[in-house]
Amino acid sequence: MLEDVTTVYVTHNRTTARAIADRIAVMNDGEIVQTGDPEEVFERPASPMVADFTGSNVIDLEAAPTLQSALDGEVAAAGTLAIRPQAVRIGGETGDVRATVEQVVREDATSRVTVAIDGVAIDAFVDAPPSVGEEVRVWLPRDRLHPC
Repeated sequence: MLEDVTTVYVTHNRTTARAIADRIAVMNDGEIVQTGDPEEVFERPASPMVADFTGSNVIDLEAAPTLQSALDGEVAAAGTLAIRPQAVRIGGETGDVRATVEQVVREDATSRVTVAIDGVAIDAFVDAPPSVGEEVRVWLPRDRLHPC
């Protein structure tokens, strides 16, 4: 059995990287822009580029004033936030803001639902998707929002 063997695996597939890596290095234009364990890189991206590359929603709060005013002061002051689609909650009676469903795409066992808040698109994974054009409530758990 081999121990303490370092292997470099280069991929553009974020699912593969997250599944097999102990550490991840994200590169942009030949430069390493963030390193860390998969949890750190995917949940706490260092920049909007890393957030987008790893599949997070990147939310420019200046472009979404309705959402900016609904969020707590400290979080809303960040300017740009990242949140994983798995963390976004839609539907129900409560939520941060109202949004319109723009697209529903079936992805294996769930559906990716894209909603628009002030024209800013945010994705969420849901089991029971609403219909395109439907107005829904959107909730962004504060502990899953990350300034970047």
